[in-house]
Amino acid sequence: MYTCTCVCCFLQVRRSLCLFTRSAHKRKLYFTGRLPSFQPLGCYHDSYYGGALTDNYANFRDQIIWKRMELTVNQCARVAQDAGYKYFAVQYYGECYSGKDAGKSYAKYGESTKCWQFNKDKGFGVGKEWTNFIYRIK
Repeated sequence: MYTCTCVCCFLQVRRSLCLFTRSAHKRKLYFTGRLPSFQPLGCYHDSYYGGALTDNYANFRDQIIWKRMELTVNQCARVAQDAGYKYFAVQYYGECYSGKDAGKSYAKYGESTKCWQFNKDKGFGVGKEWTNFIYRIK
C-alpha cells in the first residue's frame, strides 16, 4: 500500500520509507493517507526553559513548501495521531510538538500574536520561533 507521495513528481513510496528515504525526493515527501480531523486552538508562547510541550516528535522544516503550509500542518497531525496524541503544535514553521499532558500545558506561557496564520478563513497557522500554534485532534 502506498501512502506517501512526492509533491514534485508524484512518485509514490511505501509509508515506512516516507520519513527515512535517502532519495532525491526526501525534501518533498508528504503522507497521503487518511488525515485526522483537527481543530485550531490558537497561538501560544513557549520557552527555552521548560517548554509547554515536551515531545518534539517530528521536524518537517526541511520539507516546507511555503505556499502550501497546510501540508506541513497535516504532516504533524498525522504523526501526532499515530503517536496517540490528542493535541499537537507546530513551532518554528515545521517542528511538531506534543506531550503527555499537552491539553493542560499548551497555554502555560499564555497567548501570543507571534504566529503566522496562513489560512485565516479556517484559522490555521504555524508558530514562529518560540511560539506554538496549537491544534486539537477530534
